[in-house]
Amino acid sequence: MSLAIKIQGDTSYRYIWYVGGDTEMPKFTAESVTSIQADGDELEHIKTMFTAHNAIPIPRGRSVKFYGETAQMIVGNLDNN
Repeated sequence: MSLAIKIQGDTSYRYIWYVGGDTEMPKFTAESVTSIQADGDELEHIKTMFTAHNAIPIPRGRSVKFYGETAQMIVGNLDNN
């Protein structure tokens, strides 16, 4: 599965990120992110990163979209661990 990232000016999710992936994040700022869509291991990674501190609400579902500042905060905290 994956985490798909849409940035300002894009009409579709152009960037893909995977947990444990060996590729670096593309060169864009978190502030340019408009939305993300996550499922599978990547959604579980987000849940693990943020639910311990109740930083963001995580809707139930197999695939979840996040928008605006929430999407920006998630992308700004991604790593390949």
